[in-house]
Order: sequence, then C-alpha cells, then structure tokens
Amino acid sequence: NAGIPTASPSTEPSIALTAADVIYVAWTEDLGGGATEIYAATHDGAAWVGLGGSLIGGGVSGTAGASAAPSLAINGSSNPVVAWSEDLGGGNHEIYLKQFDGLAWVKLGPSASAGGISDSAGDSTAPSLVTKSGIILGLGESTDELVATMRDLREVDVQILTLGQYLRP
Repeated sequence: NAGIPTASPSTEPSIALTAADVIYVAWTEDLGGGATEIYAATHDGAAWVGLGGSLIGGGVSGTAGASAAPSLAINGSSNPVVAWSEDLGGGNHEIYLKQFDGLAWVKLGPSASAGGISDSAGDSTAPSLVTKSGIILGLGESTDELVATMRDLREVDVQILTLGQYLRP
C-alpha cells in the first residue's frame, strides 16, 4: 500500500498530477469476500490523505457491486475525476464516474448509479479518461511561446490539444 493507510490489498493504481504538482492516486481496494471499491488519496507533502471519506468503507465508489479498473484525470478546477467499471451482476459491467468537488465525491447526473455512463446491455470495462486543452492562435504569440505552452501542457499529461484561430470581426 506504499504508505497509504488501508488494511486491505490494493491493486490497479491510476495516478494524476495537477498543474500545481498536486499528486492524486486512485486504486481498487479489496475488502474481502469479493467486494472491491475504488479508493483515492492525495499527498499533502507529509503523508497520504483521503478525500471526502475515500479511504474508508465504500471509498469513492460506495456501491454494492464490485468496483474495479479506475481511471483518474484532473478537471478544469484541478479536482480529481474517477471513472471505473462497476459489476452489476449477471455479467453486466457498466462505467461509473464521480468527481471530487473539494468536500465530497459527487456523481454527474446518473453517472454513478443504474447503468452509469455506458448504460449498455453488453459488458463495459476498462474506462479511460483523457485530458484536453485548447489554444487560440493569432493574438501575436511567438513560435517560442507556442512551443513552450505545448511543452507545459505535455508535462501535465494533456493528451489532446486543439488549436483555434482568432479572426477579427
């Protein structure tokens, strides 16, 4: 468990870093008897700490089914977002998602209940979150500034970059 205060086996870690170098990690916590939940923590500079009850009981997921395969990303407010595969029984897995709002883990609409985001009759597993940003060009920026901005975005693991052009009215 690498210094994170849990009593159970921990697997499938997913790590994300904010632009301010705040580290977040989410993982699958084996609670025994086939029960697994998604847990999450951040490092405060001295120790790993939970976010909104994310290191106790049902953790982030807090579901009756088995939760696994977390994927972690950082939203526009620099808060973590976690997607995972939820076993609803009968061979049906759906993708669930919650974000941390600074106090608690909250679902976006029905994203962490019933059919989740995927809401399919089939098997939805292995979610993957990507990070995206955009740049508007044509405001007098230099090539060096553009390249430096692109490098900065890559350093914080932005995976998709859109480029737009400013057109004067």
